[in-house]
Amino acid sequence: MRLSLIIVVALCLITHGGQTAADQIPVHRTERNWLSYDDGTAAWITWSGTYRGVWFNTEDFVPDNPDIWLEQVELWFYHTMCWDYAHFFCEIWDGDMTGPEIQLSQTWTQALHYCPTIVNFNPALLPETNFWCIINTELSSGGWPSPLGDGTPSTIVHSFLSDDFLTWEPWTPPTGTSDYFIRVNVGFLSLDATTWGNLKTTF
Repeated sequence: MRLSLIIVVALCLITHGGQTAADQIPVHRTERNWLSYDDGTAAWITWSGTYRGVWFNTEDFVPDNPDIWLEQVELWFYHTMCWDYAHFFCEIWDGDMTGPEIQLSQTWTQALHYCPTIVNFNPALLPETNFWCIINTELSSGGWPSPLGDGTPSTIVHSFLSDDFLTWEPWTPPTGTSDYFIRVNVGFLSLDATTWGNLKTTF
């Protein structure tokens, strides 16, 4: 028991820039209308950055008619002994890849360990074609709770981190630019959608 505790604490202190490896366990979403950029397999845990966000561009999923309404967000976290706080703000912002611009929603949320943390919107939100889902950890002293991310490098960056909410940097674990496990459940005005995570594992 004592040895396990020492190992966990060591992982929190000796890491790759605020992240450590996660179990290679699939965390898939197969239902229609869940949009995500992750590949569905957890590879990293991170607590880098006070703010962590995924920039969604709905044209990536439905080029012909990208207008949506946003009903739910699903986030995945991994609890370690280092956590000083399990709560965070789940925020939705309009904005393109340069950063969030207009806040649409802020929800006080408790992170769950290795199971979906769900945030519901009722009524549904109506974001622009480009919007952000952000984990705001400003009440933690160390960037917790720590979300999961995949280990498959992305050709286009969609997962970012920031310490000041002004400068956003790509999230880059040792395996390359990868994606947080932040998914959104949307209603489309017309066509079906696929996920970039599926495309990442195809090519």
